[in-house]
Amino acid sequence: MSGPLGSLPGMTYDPIKNRYFPTPKGPIPKPTEEDTRPLPPPRSQAGPSGRQQPQWRNPSPNSISQRNESIDLRSNARSRSQDTRRFAQPDYQARTQLRRDDQMRNIESLTLPQPDCFTHASKRARSGSVSHDLMDKSKLHRVGKLRKGRFGVRYGGSGEKTERNLSLQNQILSNLELDVEHHACGCHGEIITSYKTFGDEAYYATTDHGKVIMHHKNGNTAIFSVCAQNLVGMHCDIPRLTMIAIAGGSEPHLHLFKRDPELLDHVFMTHSELDLHRAEIYGVSSFDDVCTLGGAKSLTTINYTSSLRSFPRRLQSDALAVHQVCRDLVYVGQRSGHVTLEDLRTSPRNSNIVASTSRGKAVVGVKRLQDSAVPWGVVVSGMSHEMLLFDARFGEKPLRVFEGHFNTFHSNVALATSPDDKTLFSSTSDRRIKAWSVISGDPLMPTTSPATSSLSPGWDDQPPQDDNPLNKLYEQRVSHLDVNDELGLDVVVRGDLYRYGRK
Repeated sequence: MSGPLGSLPGMTYDPIKNRYFPTPKGPIPKPTEEDTRPLPPPRSQAGPSGRQQPQWRNPSPNSISQRNESIDLRSNARSRSQDTRRFAQPDYQARTQLRRDDQMRNIESLTLPQPDCFTHASKRARSGSVSHDLMDKSKLHRVGKLRKGRFGVRYGGSGEKTERNLSLQNQILSNLELDVEHHACGCHGEIITSYKTFGDEAYYATTDHGKVIMHHKNGNTAIFSVCAQNLVGMHCDIPRLTMIAIAGGSEPHLHLFKRDPELLDHVFMTHSELDLHRAEIYGVSSFDDVCTLGGAKSLTTINYTSSLRSFPRRLQSDALAVHQVCRDLVYVGQRSGHVTLEDLRTSPRNSNIVASTSRGKAVVGVKRLQDSAVPWGVVVSGMSHEMLLFDARFGEKPLRVFEGHFNTFHSNVALATSPDDKTLFSSTSDRRIKAWSVISGDPLMPTTSPATSSLSPGWDDQPPQDDNPLNKLYEQRVSHLDVNDELGLDVVVRGDLYRYGRK
């Protein structure tokens, strides 16, 4: 039976446990005589000494009397002899079997309440609008209908349907074109250190010159000089009107901005030092009102609900990649090549390793996928050209190996997924962007349009430029990627922002 990823070579999918198992090799063992012998009688038929009695096979009066002599109490002996004589009757078992068959017929005749959707479907089947029977088992292999999304197609089966999904994904990616190019840093030497998009067109970014860039959906851009040091990340808590700018450097610290709920024009700023063991900050991830920083052999959690505090957490290796999926769980990619799942509510002695790179190289990218795409799926990027898909519950062997990824020495890789987490985007060391289908593991390439495939006589010396992000060779390495429902793919190259939308 094929699972959510289809048929994997050497793996068998168990729908009950919802995981893939290695297919056993060799002949299937045959049951022995000990495996097929009958089960012992229940404990209610055991004697007063606790030992189980043999099966009832029309016991003789002599055996009955011997058992009665071993009982001290006369009342128990009398009741046991009566039960034994009742089981010794030849027609008792036949009457019992008839009674059980009658009960099963009564149970099968019961009708359970059905939902409205099933009732409507039955009415359509009886009216003749549906040509096949609802209980036809040959129709049960259909997982779902194909529904076209922005960056992919929902999973709808395997075989020809999977190939159709890939062709549709390639066609959708081919519709991406450059919509707008932003250079809001203010200085050509500035570099964008973090980027996040919101809603339709809004986004925020931080730079290495200590600036915060906030772009509103109406097109206005505001630039704030927050700190004299390098800003490595930013945390926005919109419901609580709170924003945190995290500064690195020799003395890491953070700036907390909080608006007054009654006077929105008034903003309070708080400056606080971080309790870090060293000065390096490698990754920043947040969820709701909790922000987590990855550092040298440590994690630092920032909490500001009651008061601004930081909680350090020791690790076995440096936390190069961090992905916080909820307030209490954080996936950490470490320099040792392991991905650990850290529960911020506990302090375990041993690390909970959920995945590891095959060559033991450093993990420079990690992202937890939605269960609707891959149950407990985790994408792991290693420094030695590795892009892997794991099941977080059983991380000994990857489920998928995404071919074509290229990373030579960079310690951070830009990872992004489509809104349904079924299409994966990644930056590479050769200044390109790669895309894969998470379901099938195949690389995605935009289809060549007839306009660009056939060159006109005026283009003999210089071919036309392709604005598709998957076909473009950028001047510098892509540092950040993000996917927006309306605009498509946002690409950050040093201090420039390229926003690609649908045609």
